[in-house]
Amino acid sequence: MVEIRREITKGEWSIIAPTRSDRPFDFSGEKKEGGAANANCPFCPGNEPKTPPEIFAIREGGGESDWKVRVFPNKYPALDKDGTAAVIEGDLYESMGGFGHHEVVAETPRHDVSLDQLGVEDIELVIRTYIERARDLVETREIKYVSIFRNQGKQAGASLSHPHSQIMATTFVPGLPGTEHRISRDFHERTGDCMHCRLIEAEKSEEERIVTETEGFFAFSPFGARFPYETHLYPKSHRSDFKEIESDEIGQFAKALKLTLGAMREKFGDFFPYNYYIHTGPSASVNQKEDLEKSYHWHLEIIPRLTTPAGFEWGSGNFINIIGPERGARELRQELA
Repeated sequence: MVEIRREITKGEWSIIAPTRSDRPFDFSGEKKEGGAANANCPFCPGNEPKTPPEIFAIREGGGESDWKVRVFPNKYPALDKDGTAAVIEGDLYESMGGFGHHEVVAETPRHDVSLDQLGVEDIELVIRTYIERARDLVETREIKYVSIFRNQGKQAGASLSHPHSQIMATTFVPGLPGTEHRISRDFHERTGDCMHCRLIEAEKSEEERIVTETEGFFAFSPFGARFPYETHLYPKSHRSDFKEIESDEIGQFAKALKLTLGAMREKFGDFFPYNYYIHTGPSASVNQKEDLEKSYHWHLEIIPRLTTPAGFEWGSGNFINIIGPERGARELRQELA
């Protein structure tokens, strides 16, 4: 049974999900040929019965296996879509039922490619899928936040190698985006400005931490980067909510994401491990949602998994970055050049 518990000493929610330990792993170090389908991979076309029933798909034909992008519930979910959201409060122990949604986005029928090796049009389909699922999931009143993220490689937490992302819809706002929301709101109250918009302009002026820039998006390594080659990708137009991205911006987002990940692949090699995640505003059911529309700016963060946080990092919450962001951004720009 999934349960969500608050760690009172840190003020954070933890998801207790014992069934996650049953996940299969397919990272044997073997490479498949040319992106061909793998008969043993549940995410490959032809193996649709090996996954839970499909939730959403974009197809180019009428057959079950003619999909371009496919979404289905995670077979080993961290949240329980049939569970309860009831809260049990106490002085020391607070918990809630494990209700929520945990979905898999199979990004392409091709088995052995990385996301940036797909065409811009195919990446655009993945982004459109994120948007459609996020819009649908927040229709449930209990859902407060939709997390969209990607784990590439065993070191980054992936259990299957087929290109895929995940979506989790939770009854709470996770700690890191929640902290960003608070800091952004405080900055706006002090200055009247969006902190993120100001940051984009400052990084443009400084120039040395820019990774790439397209018509609608801007990628840079943050001044206080926590990890080597950490890169943040922002839309130039101010919007607090990822779901509100304009249709003509989706292709621009896909292009910027392809360029940024492509630079990293050139630098670190094929199938380098990384995580990315989208930070966005909460659902409309959250208090102060209206305030965040002015103060917050959605974005995507990419974290190459090149180092392993150790005792100081876990014990303090502060990270030691062995590659300065100026150097990291310069090297990625050189790969793009």
